[in-house]
This record gives sequence, C-alpha cells and structure tokens, in this order.
Amino acid sequence: MNASYSVVVKADASEIIVNAVNENIDSKMLPLGFTFDSKLSRYVKFVGNIKEKAKIFEALRDIGILFSDGKEWCPAELFEYFREQGFVNGTFKRISWIKPTEYIIREI
Repeated sequence: MNASYSVVVKADASEIIVNAVNENIDSKMLPLGFTFDSKLSRYVKFVGNIKEKAKIFEALRDIGILFSDGKEWCPAELFEYFREQGFVNGTFKRISWIKPTEYIIREI
C-alpha cells in the first residue's frame, strides 16, 4: 500500500476503524473524535447511529481517506448505501485489493 493512503477497513454497527501507515493525519482525525491505537496503527471511533456514521464518512472522504471494498457491507458498500438513502452526497474513492500488495483505486 502506498504510504499516503489511509483506509476505512471496518464500519460495523457502532465502530469505524481507519488503518493508517503514519500519524500525519492526527490533526484531521482527532477533531473528528477518533483515537489512535499506536500498537495497531489505526484510528477508532465509536458512533451512536447511522446519521452520525454517514456524517463521519463524508468527513473522512473530504480528507482523502479511502473506503475498503470487500464482502458484505464493507465500508465502500456502506458509503454507497448512505448515498442512495440521501445521508451523503458526492463521490468517494474505493480501494479493492487484487493481491496483498496490488490494488485498484476507483472514484465512484
């Protein structure tokens, strides 16, 4: 993965996880309510409801965070769902892995 990419890798019912390869995005993530787990190099935020999660997704998109593609309600699918429901607007960048070190980034 390119060192400049941070990726939403999980967005379950109450939690959003962003994998980060460096802490240079602290100034953008901490004001959004994320905490940094230095042992796992990831940011974590707990959210209370779908509207709060959608608002955070828009903020993450606006600072250049990518949304992971995958199976069953992956972060990229959630962004698309939020857009269909009118909770978010605009495009986002989806990252899909072909191999562990090979990926495709698409703006959708």
